[in-house]
Amino acid sequence: MHSSPQHCTDPTGLLHNSALCHTASTQIARHCIAPHSTASPYVALRSGELPPNHTTTRHPALPCLTGTTLLPCTTAQEAQLQSTALHYAALHCIASRRVPSYCTTLRCPCQHRITLHTTVPCPSVTFTSPPAPPLRELLPIRSARRLRSTFSRAPRSPIGGDHYHWRCLHGDAAEGQPKMAAEPGDGHLGPCRSCRPLLAALTAAVLLLPLLGCGRVATLSPSSSSSCHHRVPSGEEVVYQVPLKENHVLKRHVDQQLRINITYDRSVEDLLPEKRHLIKSKLFPQAISYLEKTFQVRKSTGTILLSRQCATNQYLRRKADPHRYCRGACADHTRCGPVIVPVKHLQQCRVCTENEWHCGPTGLPDQEGVRDADFVLYVSALTTERCGHENIIAYAAYCQLEAEMDRPIAGYANLCPNMISTQAQEFIGMLSTVKHEIIHALGFSAGLFAFYRNDDGKPLTTRYADGLPPFNGSLGLYQWSNKVVHKAVRLWDIRGGKMLRHAVYLLITPRVVEEARKHFNCPILEGMELENQGGMGTELNHWEKRLLENEAMTGSHTQNRVFSRITLALMEDTGWYKANYSMAEKLDWGRNKGCDFVMKSCKFWIDQKRQKRQLISPYCDTLRSNPLQLTCRQDQRAVAVCNLQKFPKQLPQEYQYFDSLDGVPAEELPYYGGSVEIADYCPFSQEFSWHLSGEFQRSSDCRIIENQPDPTKNYGAEKYGPNSVCLIQKSAFVMEQCRRKLSYPDWGSGCYQVSCSPQGLHVWVKDTAYLCSRSGQVLTVSIQMNGWIHVGNLICPACLDFCDSCPPERDPPVSNLTRTAPVDLCSCSSGLVVTLWLLMANLIPLVTGLFLCA
Repeated sequence: MHSSPQHCTDPTGLLHNSALCHTASTQIARHCIAPHSTASPYVALRSGELPPNHTTTRHPALPCLTGTTLLPCTTAQEAQLQSTALHYAALHCIASRRVPSYCTTLRCPCQHRITLHTTVPCPSVTFTSPPAPPLRELLPIRSARRLRSTFSRAPRSPIGGDHYHWRCLHGDAAEGQPKMAAEPGDGHLGPCRSCRPLLAALTAAVLLLPLLGCGRVATLSPSSSSSCHHRVPSGEEVVYQVPLKENHVLKRHVDQQLRINITYDRSVEDLLPEKRHLIKSKLFPQAISYLEKTFQVRKSTGTILLSRQCATNQYLRRKADPHRYCRGACADHTRCGPVIVPVKHLQQCRVCTENEWHCGPTGLPDQEGVRDADFVLYVSALTTERCGHENIIAYAAYCQLEAEMDRPIAGYANLCPNMISTQAQEFIGMLSTVKHEIIHALGFSAGLFAFYRNDDGKPLTTRYADGLPPFNGSLGLYQWSNKVVHKAVRLWDIRGGKMLRHAVYLLITPRVVEEARKHFNCPILEGMELENQGGMGTELNHWEKRLLENEAMTGSHTQNRVFSRITLALMEDTGWYKANYSMAEKLDWGRNKGCDFVMKSCKFWIDQKRQKRQLISPYCDTLRSNPLQLTCRQDQRAVAVCNLQKFPKQLPQEYQYFDSLDGVPAEELPYYGGSVEIADYCPFSQEFSWHLSGEFQRSSDCRIIENQPDPTKNYGAEKYGPNSVCLIQKSAFVMEQCRRKLSYPDWGSGCYQVSCSPQGLHVWVKDTAYLCSRSGQVLTVSIQMNGWIHVGNLICPACLDFCDSCPPERDPPVSNLTRTAPVDLCSCSSGLVVTLWLLMANLIPLVTGLFLCA
């Protein structure tokens, strides 16, 4: 083969000018140029890449690869080598970000898929995937649905360097779709003899149409773990000591509900109508409503008028004068983050001349300002540099603080336009992100720790004569006192029986200490640990992920974010707000786990539980494999998978936790840990989402009705909705029809509706209620749905996990153990034959559409 990198492309035609593509093509040619054999697998190459005088053939089974030439491979080994080459070529396509993440999908209804969706005709071969590359290099993150943790960047297939065992199906089944096989027959057709051909044809058509989908491939990937990078604004971006117009703040006993005024930037109006509607009619109104109900503020009697910024960022203050005076001139525009503040919100410009003796107002007088508000929030949708570099959804901060109590009175929130999702399934996550960011602007920020006050309104950090605390130049923010943040050292267990000294920073204000001690049931806890990883913007600005995994003010969004009492306590300890604790949401992670959980490494916790033969929850130690072993999130509200994985490099010594793992050699143990770095690499069960050709389809949260799977793919007879919870499956569910059986390779848990009654907890599968008499009881499920019989086993949860009151546990009644099995629809009548023919006739337009699409 004499192709050059300048002209080399892979079968998908998506690798442009890639040297790796050239290597891949060379490997394919070296191992696949052989005499033609009709039984051999084939690989597709662009025409013009073949050596001179080489005889080629075109495979009729691949009509969609127009303009391509096919090289036959004679052995399974050659097929494996060619799949390896294409695998690395496809990975390079993603890693180089030359095209979007769907570049690896080959649009052909062929018979077999290898690794990253490359295709060959289906021989009976077992393929071995190559080792997975560094997970950080895999997927370009384009939205909230493609998340920033290394766990969420891994593609659905392959998960690691595992073996993939495939079976030939009748037709094309996309990667991740069910295995299908016929049960051995006894030679007796019975009553199905007359309709079996119709049923077989109908079944094939119904199954294959949604699976083919014009070449689209369904994949599964771990759910949101987008990181928050709250960048503390620099000194030039913030105006401190802004006087309110009447410059008076009443005593704390006259607190009133927080009032937030929203001012939308022009960039919001320029969005697509559906995104503009989402922001202005749903996201921000709901977020502001929650925050106004949750917090009260010391009543301010003045109108908010913001100070103008200075042209040179230099200003002077005069004794007994609350205003600041710019040296030379005020800036043409005053900004709050990326937003230009409207002139009507600004004070008059005040300047000092060159000799600094002549100071006074100039230009337009004070404008009308913002009345009946305690905080002005400027909302924009600008594609800023931060949007492009950090792939974030939104970011926010404060920009001006009032003079009397140092409370933020103005801030901004910018949503990156390309990251705004209008899909219903993602609304809850978007709303949580907006609330999270506004709370940063209101007070939860390392840049504001030095300005916190006690209940009497006195600063917790000593002030200089100018009224400001000391400035830490190395951190780029005002330095807090040890009344706010305290450094502590933990004794930290790691692998090999060793122990290290692990430094942590804790927020130690009174209400935070009280709430943290109650939550963990640890009376000696000094405070609530702050994040120590993730770089500037994540460190110190969030709670420690290891200890408060799904608390909304941790540094990344992994699942089911809740605003707990601990966050509300912090906001109250700023000295600026009072919290309505009835608005706090229940946080299960870490609840009542004790001092060993909150003050020691997750290795210590896991080892102690293993020795006592107890569950190691909330952590896990199940390696991701193919197929996946599914489980439930800790709160049993979503299907989840353990995020324990192998990293390309050894983890830092203080985060190496495992002395043994099933199937892992001892020398490789330092490479294993949880995928979320800011959780100190502690592995935990994490929800996930399904994608089709790179586009988000649904998540695994049981409560979201839009997550309901398509009937043709609902193998476990699941039901998503507000009353649904995650239940463990004792065995894989099987769909049966006419001696055919379908099963999904990834199993272990599913979503099902539950209800409470005086008899106890009921689990609903379709319209059938199964009574759970005791925790751990096995429910044998056999129901008929959409022409299929669904058979499987579910394990009952504890009744008190979901019901306020429950009867004593007891043995299940006989009626719950013996149920009449549904009748197989293959016992057909003449009426059924007519019905099936009518259904087949209705499928003709769909088949026609399939050929046109291909």
